[in-house]
Amino acid sequence: MEKQHISYKAVIPVLFSFFVMSFCDLVGIGVDNARNDFNVSNTLAQLIPMAVFVWFFALSLPVGLLQERIGKRNMVNIGMLVTAAGLLLPFLYYTFLTLLLGFVLLGIGNTILQVSANPLLIEVVPASRSASFLSFSQFVKALGSMIAPFVASYFALQTGNWKIVFLVFGAISLLSAVWLHLTPVAEIQANAERATFRSAFQLLSIPYILLMVLGIFFVVGIDP
Repeated sequence: MEKQHISYKAVIPVLFSFFVMSFCDLVGIGVDNARNDFNVSNTLAQLIPMAVFVWFFALSLPVGLLQERIGKRNMVNIGMLVTAAGLLLPFLYYTFLTLLLGFVLLGIGNTILQVSANPLLIEVVPASRSASFLSFSQFVKALGSMIAPFVASYFALQTGNWKIVFLVFGAISLLSAVWLHLTPVAEIQANAERATFRSAFQLLSIPYILLMVLGIFFVVGIDP
């Protein structure tokens, strides 16, 4: 029987992981400031986002396979902790290399959240409400993307140090991970055979799935 009760004690911390997911958009602020702080060329500065977004291609499938073994909540927590590490590193020691390394960790953490947060949210809400909650989760994510530039500008004006935004969002990521860790979430255990790299790629032999994958690829590619 489908569950009808919504436990907001479980839903809210899961939704907050989507807010943390939006922190990868700090790469835009980082590019602008790296250009000024390290006198990098425009060409090199425009390549910095690759340190974040290449991990969506490289790690999505491995993260999905690992998630099946250790659970969705654990995977989301790992994603938020890696995100926190990526944000705190350039705040604690700010060089061009640590900024790039921080963005690498930010991209890895964000990839983990992109893979695991959606299925975890589906499990804590009734099936009849999953579509509406998934839509609302994108609003939560967009909210984080919207306020990040204002937070960075505020601290730059008040303290003269725009990098404090890394500390603030890094602390939020850590607190969100602790919050979700302390929240009981009953995950559905799959009884089917575990997925493998081979079985995952075999799905592409199904025309419908292949078209969906290509559709997502092209939509993300043209998304400004």
